[in-house]
Amino acid sequence: MTFAIDASLAERDFRVSLEVGTGETVAVLGPNGAGKSTLLSIIAGLLRPDFGRAELDGSLLFDIAASPRDGTRRRYLQPHARGVSLLAQDPLLFPHLTVLENVAFGPRSSGSPRRDARSAADRWLAAVDASEFASRHPAELSGGQAQRVAVARALAAEPGLLLLDEPMAALDVAAAPALRKTLKRVLAHRSALIVTHELLDALVLADRVIVMEHGRIVESGPTRQVFERPRTRFAAELAGLVLLTGVKTVDGLLTSGGVDIRVAGSDVPSGTAAAVALRPSVVMVSRERPRHPSLTVIEGCITDLEPRGDVIRVRSEELAADISPATVADLDLTNDDPVWFSFEAAETTIYPL
Repeated sequence: MTFAIDASLAERDFRVSLEVGTGETVAVLGPNGAGKSTLLSIIAGLLRPDFGRAELDGSLLFDIAASPRDGTRRRYLQPHARGVSLLAQDPLLFPHLTVLENVAFGPRSSGSPRRDARSAADRWLAAVDASEFASRHPAELSGGQAQRVAVARALAAEPGLLLLDEPMAALDVAAAPALRKTLKRVLAHRSALIVTHELLDALVLADRVIVMEHGRIVESGPTRQVFERPRTRFAAELAGLVLLTGVKTVDGLLTSGGVDIRVAGSDVPSGTAAAVALRPSVVMVSRERPRHPSLTVIEGCITDLEPRGDVIRVRSEELAADISPATVADLDLTNDDPVWFSFEAAETTIYPL
């Protein structure tokens, strides 16, 4: 493994154990306050854990004993000596330096001669399609241009691990695709952790995904597997799916709320903890209880009506349905209204948890 960490921070109720393989990009997902940025800050050396251990390419970043009884381990490498580069939401370029000087800053700081540092800067500016900006100052760049330069600056330091904290969050919708394409190219065969809230970022850039909640990793796996068969509500919603969990029965799934869901044929053994995933677009909403025997029918109260392009997402505590604005108007739907959600067994995917 290129990188491994097992660290705890009591003040933030944070405890994470994670490995990143050589050349692997891992996306870190989770709701606000889940601990994603805390993880990056601990790895980068901006935040000191209470105890734990981290290694990068065989070099110890920190090794802190949990208690005096565990010994007096207190080894802690300073941020600049870790071989880790952190790319934040904002480019944070030095305003008084040119683009070329910004990118050459890392190599120069590590002792490279001026000529070698400038050569490395030229090479990385070319890699992110930013050579034409070399003589400009940051104030002369657009947001997307500045973030591409920031990527070049981070990579010019030749980090063993690259950390990206929502690098496209501050960009407009026109600039984000170009940076995403740049990152896909430069992250190939490079070890990286990228925090993101965007499904597309994870699908395009990441080999593997971890989902964090309340300072813990609650889900992990290959990117497409996590989004096709999510285990947490957060991952399901990010993938645009409804997630129902319970116990597999002979004919379907019995949810924790006592709802019996019919499912298509499955080899999941009865009695196994399982989940059903389905798309809101296949869920129907009605005022009257549907009577068709092929349907799973679940009663609920509307908690939210959310416009999403040409459909309205109707949410309850358990389910969500995408229906047309005309249907919402015809049914005269408002928050707190009792309704019936229904869907066909053939539209479900069931898998073990």
